[in-house]
Amino acid sequence: MSSDDTVTIRLSEEYDVANAPTITGDVDAAIADGARRVVIDMSSVVFMDSTALGALIEAKKRAEAGGATLELADVPANTERLLRLTALDQVFTITSTSGDEDD
Repeated sequence: MSSDDTVTIRLSEEYDVANAPTITGDVDAAIADGARRVVIDMSSVVFMDSTALGALIEAKKRAEAGGATLELADVPANTERLLRLTALDQVFTITSTSGDEDD
C-alpha cells in the first residue's frame, strides 16, 4: 500500500464466471488492509462477461461500504465500449495511468 492508502489491483486478461469472484475478493482484502482508494488496473483485460461486470459493481459497493473509493484505470477500448453500452461508465470513475479522469 502506498503512503496515500491507495491499492492498485491489476486484472489479468479474461474474466468470466470462473474467475470473476477474485475481483471482489481482492477488493475485500485491500479494504481489510486499510485502503481508502482502490484502483483496478484493467490495461491487460481482453474479455469480460456479464459476471465480471457484476463483480465490478459488487466490488464498488463493498469498497464504498468500507469507506473507500474504487476506480477503473486504463480500460481497454473494447471494455470501455461495454461499460458505455451498459451505462456503467456513469457508475464508475474511469481514469488513465496518470490519474486524469477520462469522463
